[in-house]
Amino acid sequence: MGYPGRTYKHQPSDYLVYQQKYQLPYISELYEWMINLYEEQGNSDPEFALKISSQIKSLANVEKNYKSKLIGIDRLDLIAKKEKEDIQLDEFVEPNVEMEKKYGNVIEEIDEVYNDLYQSGRLPLMFSVISRYSAAYRLAEILVEKQKEMKKPESERKNIYTEKGKGDLDKTINNLFKDFYPEVDKKIFIKMLSDASVFQETSGMDIFKELNEKYLAEVYDETSLLNESEYIETLKLSLEDFESFEDPLVKLVKELEQINDMEEKRGDLREGNLNVLLPKYMEAKRLWLSKDFVPDANSTLRLTYGYVKGYSPSDATYYSPITTLTGVIEKGKESGDYEVNKKLVEIYEKGDLGKFKDEKLNDVPVAILYNTDTSGGNSGSPVLDAYGQLVGVNFDRAFEATINDFTWSPLYSRSIGVDIRYVLFVTQKVGGADFLLKEMGVL
Repeated sequence: MGYPGRTYKHQPSDYLVYQQKYQLPYISELYEWMINLYEEQGNSDPEFALKISSQIKSLANVEKNYKSKLIGIDRLDLIAKKEKEDIQLDEFVEPNVEMEKKYGNVIEEIDEVYNDLYQSGRLPLMFSVISRYSAAYRLAEILVEKQKEMKKPESERKNIYTEKGKGDLDKTINNLFKDFYPEVDKKIFIKMLSDASVFQETSGMDIFKELNEKYLAEVYDETSLLNESEYIETLKLSLEDFESFEDPLVKLVKELEQINDMEEKRGDLREGNLNVLLPKYMEAKRLWLSKDFVPDANSTLRLTYGYVKGYSPSDATYYSPITTLTGVIEKGKESGDYEVNKKLVEIYEKGDLGKFKDEKLNDVPVAILYNTDTSGGNSGSPVLDAYGQLVGVNFDRAFEATINDFTWSPLYSRSIGVDIRYVLFVTQKVGGADFLLKEMGVL
């Protein structure tokens, strides 16, 4: 039982086409490149390595998630299955006059919305990530955005550009300069924009034709915005003075933000259309299936059931459903994956496993695999047995199981939980907290 975040199991086939063709490959490849860049910089700069470590973990989680989803879509032939479903849904609706009147054009209209999104392709994704990961771009974007917002009445401005939000704006700028590493930032800036210059979807736009690495490096080197004191002075410019302010980065970002504004308007229109069309699509699907079906997760309480079960992620490979303390110790050796608590090693070497040793395994069970339908947000969910007893705590999915966000697969959907016996074992033997076990009635 738990609170899974969001899933997309009932989206039309177009949604998966966009994921497979644009979002998943673009973001996963970009994040892999960024991780390598950060790690390379960190090798010669310990301070940077420490600062960026959590960022690397965050990027790696998304990169791994997206790559495994791409594998799952391909391996399960998911798009073809969804396209077949959409065809069958159309065939179900067509003969019924009332249903045809209400739902007959739904899939066709959804196709039209997504055809427009395919034309935008990776461009909205690029604008969202460059603003997040390039301090130079974000600093210029703030200047351009501020001047645009200041033309509006205060009540209509974004909060950060109001008198009340001035502190938030100052804090944002301060953080951008505090965490600013010019050489790293420059590479990210050039990478993202030069990549965008060769997208098929931007090839017809004049501005993208000049965004080669040489030009972008010159823009970066010649701007005055990367000096904090000069930037603060520029931020104070009046609307009139800013219009005549000459800076290559401001000039470039102004042009790009015009395109971004148009993309955001197109995105808002698409979202508005889908907000009308997708509920109709779901209604028709429910009628076609002649039964209720599991709705997509939306952070509300869900229960999913299944069995402790291993799986085969690839040819000639099988993952057993239970891992043990011996495996933890092996992975914690000098050449292993991580460092293990020294007291845990001592306890293991003494064979002091107490009542938590499983006789069949001749070891303490650590983690379990099971074929329940979990997704992001389920970490910490209690795992109960058939009698309602707590047997574990969910904390992850198998690499192949990120496809759960799009569909459940009997072959690959495996959740991972920590066996409650290991939790209790560590509590008693490593933590020395017998009183907690007594309080729970375990001792």
